[in-house]
Amino acid sequence: MRFRHVPGVLALALAAVSCSLDTPLDAGAPEVLIELSDDQLTVGQESITITVTLRNVGYGAVTLTGPSDCLLFAEALTQQGSQVWSSNAGCSGANVTEEIASGQTKTQSFSWGGTNTLGQGLAAGVYVVRGVARTADRATVGLALTVSLD
Repeated sequence: MRFRHVPGVLALALAAVSCSLDTPLDAGAPEVLIELSDDQLTVGQESITITVTLRNVGYGAVTLTGPSDCLLFAEALTQQGSQVWSSNAGCSGANVTEEIASGQTKTQSFSWGGTNTLGQGLAAGVYVVRGVARTADRATVGLALTVSLD
């Protein structure tokens, strides 16, 4: 007599587990990485290349939207967090939507000469550089690296 309710209880437990697993498995998961050609820069004499890569580590697609030449972009900030430069300032491409499938990557590179967004040389010091992806629902910011300006 005790086993009469077991199939019903098991079916209910399986339904609860399958419902709780549905959302995370369908989600894309963007990971934004940054690479610098150098971590030291002499303002006015050289520039560095900043490479931003979006890697989809989720199961579903990640949707990027925005100017075609700035779906990914780079930013330089003071150590206090104030933005002083962004590759985003020069975007001129048409607005597009791009899907990055699970396991796929998208990469864009930018040149930075240690100037602010207006093209003026920044003061010597340490600056934080980070990559950003324009995902459909929000901007996704990656981990930052530092650059020393002379």
